[in-house]
This record gives sequence, structure tokens and C-alpha cells, in this order.
Amino acid sequence: MSLPLVALFNDPWDLVFHGANFTIAVAYFCIAALVGLGLWRERQRGLNPLGLATAGIFFTCGLGHVVHAFTSHIIVNAGATSIPAFVRSYVEIARVQVVADALTVVPALTFLSLRRKFGLIASGESVILDYQRALGQRERERQALTDALADALISTNARGEITVVNVAAGELLGRSRQSLLGQPITSLFEHPAEAEGYLRALAGPVVNVEATLRRADGTLIPVSINANPVRDHEDRVVGIVGIARDIREQKLIEAERRAYTARLEAEVAARTRELQEVNAELESFAYSISHDLRAPLRTIAGFAQAVAEEYADALDEQGRGYLARVQNGVRRMGGLIDDLLTFSRLARRDLHTRMTDLNRTVTEVIGDLKLEIDRAGVQLEVGPLPTVRCDGGVIGQVFQNLLTNAIKYRRQDGEARIEIGAQEHADEYLIWVRDNGIGFDMRYHDKIWQVFQRLHGHGTFEGTGIGLAIVRRIIERHGGRTWAESSPGQGATFSFTLPKQPPAAPASDEQQTAPLSIAPSRPALVVPSPA
Repeated sequence: MSLPLVALFNDPWDLVFHGANFTIAVAYFCIAALVGLGLWRERQRGLNPLGLATAGIFFTCGLGHVVHAFTSHIIVNAGATSIPAFVRSYVEIARVQVVADALTVVPALTFLSLRRKFGLIASGESVILDYQRALGQRERERQALTDALADALISTNARGEITVVNVAAGELLGRSRQSLLGQPITSLFEHPAEAEGYLRALAGPVVNVEATLRRADGTLIPVSINANPVRDHEDRVVGIVGIARDIREQKLIEAERRAYTARLEAEVAARTRELQEVNAELESFAYSISHDLRAPLRTIAGFAQAVAEEYADALDEQGRGYLARVQNGVRRMGGLIDDLLTFSRLARRDLHTRMTDLNRTVTEVIGDLKLEIDRAGVQLEVGPLPTVRCDGGVIGQVFQNLLTNAIKYRRQDGEARIEIGAQEHADEYLIWVRDNGIGFDMRYHDKIWQVFQRLHGHGTFEGTGIGLAIVRRIIERHGGRTWAESSPGQGATFSFTLPKQPPAAPASDEQQTAPLSIAPSRPALVVPSPA
């Protein structure tokens, strides 16, 4: 039981008890005064019943502690003690958070509401209103930001329920924003597997999927969706933000491209078959014609020879000249037929490829042409050549034709030189035959590789004009390329390539591209002609 005021100092414990009650009472009075001051400052906003009730409650609590400390009457003390307890219980039950705890919540609300230009203390209600206005402003800014996106934005919570949509999402799906909120995101997908792929983002990874969404009118829309997981302050996934882009136009373009590609491939295949048939017919025609021409040609050659042997004395000089022209024409025609047969056979002949030492091949060709080389007085320089997988027989024909041309078109006013060399590249070998002969104008580069095309008349240089065409045909069938570099009076360099891995099928004309640069190398083998 409390003692009268005059006996406060008789027992130290009574002093502590009464001092504590007095301190608590002062705290309650101060809180009531602060709330009252705030109400006074906000009086222009009207009467604040909640603020008045709060001030009255704290004043009553403080008064109860004063009564409890300075009176010894049992009934009065019980009432003074029960008033604060009853008030606190009522406030807790009513869940009025502003006055839930007299010593913590209300002081915090009071001191955190210092604002405005004079730093005055605002009431708890004004703090809550300001906070609500700030939340509303942030919500409006967030919604304006999402609505500004051109792509559809749909946000879901951890249960897969739609929580946020923007204007573009409503337009894409043909639905209002309110009708979408709270709906399961899976209800928008046409295929359940696509919805499951989207919800994989709840496990943590960013998901990119293509899906089909259904509009309110039943229309199906292909979209590309980027699903990003949303995490809270504890790094837990609490939802998904998905950005959906309409790809109908893209799908249409892809479908048109596939259809165009299919049509183009069909046309190319048809044209290829037509060209193959035409080439086969032309080759068969050339082969047949060349065989059919041999019989009358042999007849002409036989009668010309008979006339020359039996009637030469009866012919005057002009007659013998006519007969010589006939015989020369027959020989030239025979050469054309032979070359035509060779060119035709190259198209039908199967290549028998094996590892071939081109040094041995060139040596054999030089041996076959030794008489012509000696007669022309040509100095021949042969560098080291590679061992490559090819058909050695027809590659020998390439070297023979190129060497024959170099000898034929040698210069007459000086020593004739011919060089054969090679270089290794990443996936092919470059081989060339270079001479210092009369050369040619590069304007006619493409012409010299065509059948029966000549840059000089028959009276100047012999030949049928098919040798280089045979060279190109052989190299193409090996998957290589051919070209030449020259200028009049400066000689010519004829180059070709042989791949290290020959293709299964012959190469096309499109492989005739720009030549590689040739770096001259010092020849390792010199085969001089006899003096």
C-alpha cells in the first residue's frame, strides 16, 4: 500500500516506486501535449476526433499514474491502474494502430511527421494521409510507365495470378484490364506446355518462349515472351514479369520466305535437270557427229592422196596448190574431230583418283614432248610439285596442253623459257605454267577457255582452239579453278588449283573466281634444252 507524501523518504523502495509512476505520468502528459499541439497547428483543416481521443487517452493514462502514486485508497488505486490497462486493451482489440502503444507508436508517428517549412509537428492522421498520397503517386507513375510500353506487359504473383497488365496487353488480348486482373496466367495460353514453359521462371531462370495466346474473340496470336522472375528482399521469387511481343507479321514473313525458298529450289532443280539433259544431248550429239564425220573424211583423205600420187605430174602448180589445201583441211578436220572426241569423253569418263606424284607426271609429259622442246630450243624450269589425289592420266593431259601452248606461242626474237611451279595453300594446291612468249590481251581472257575459240588465224599458229577448254573441263571435274594472267609481248601464266580433298561431284562454272596471287619461287629442278 502506498504511503502518504510526507513519508516518501522513509523507505527507499517507496521512493523508487513513486518516482517511476511520476515519470510515466510525465511521459503520458508530454505525449498528450504534443498531440494537442499538432491538433492546434492543424486546426484549419477542421476537427480531428481521432487526434482528440488520442490526446485524451494519454492524458487519462498519465492522470491514472499520478493518482496511483499519491493516494493510498484501495478503490482509487484500482481504478487508476485499470484505466490505462483498459484503454490499451481496447485499442489493441480495435486495432487502431495510431495509438496501439503509448510509449512507442505514437511518439514515433509524432516525431516522424516533422515537416513543412517551420518544422512543425503534424498529427498521426496527416502522416498517414501523406503516406497514402505518396503511395498513390508511385502507383500512378508505375502504371503510366507500363502503359507506355509498346509490348504487352503481364505481371503475376507466385500463384500464377495476374496482378498487373498494361494497355498493350489489353489490346493484344482484346480484354479489359479489370477482366484480366486476378485471372490465372495459364488461361491465356492455347497450349498447356507453353504455359508450363512460361511458369518455369518461378524456379529462378529467365525464360524466353514462343507461345500462342487466345484473344477474347477466339483469335490465336503467336507471341514471343520474355519471362523474368521477381524477387523480394530475401531473394525469394514472388512473381513473374512477362513481356509479350506480337510476332504475327514475323511469322507471315517467315512463311512467305519458306514458300519462296521452296519455289526457288524447285525451279533450280528443274533448270538443273533441263541443263543436264541439254548437256547430255549436246555431248551425245558431238560424239555421234564426230564419229559420223570420220567416214567421209577418210574418203576425202584417200582420194586426195590418190590424186597426189597418181596425177601429180598432170597437175600444174595451181592444181597442186589446191590439192595441198584439201589435204591440210582434211588433217585439220581430223584434229578437230580428235579433240572434240576427247572433250566429249571427258564429260562421260569417270575419274579414277589416287595419290599421284605430279613430279613424275610432268616428267612423263616432258618425255613425250622432248622432240618439240628440243626443236624449239626451250629452256624448261620445273619446281617441286605436290603429291595430290587426282586422276593422273587426265592431269597429264592438262600439263601436255599447257606446255604445248607455251611452246607454240613462244617468242621468236630471244630465248624461250617455260617455268612450272606450285604453292601449297590451306585447302588446295596452286600450280602454274609460266612462259615468256607473245602473251595475249586480257580482254579475251574468257574467250580463250571456250571450245574452238582462237586469238590467231590458222595460218599463223596451228591448233584447233580446244586445248584450253579441255584443261578447264578436267580441272573443274576435280573441283579446282583455272585462270590466266598475261599482257601482249610479256608472256603468260596459266594457273589452276587442285583441292586437297576432291569433291564427290564435279564443280560448277561458278567456281571460276578471281585468281590467287602467285609468289614466284626459286626452281629446284632445271631441265635445260640441248645446245
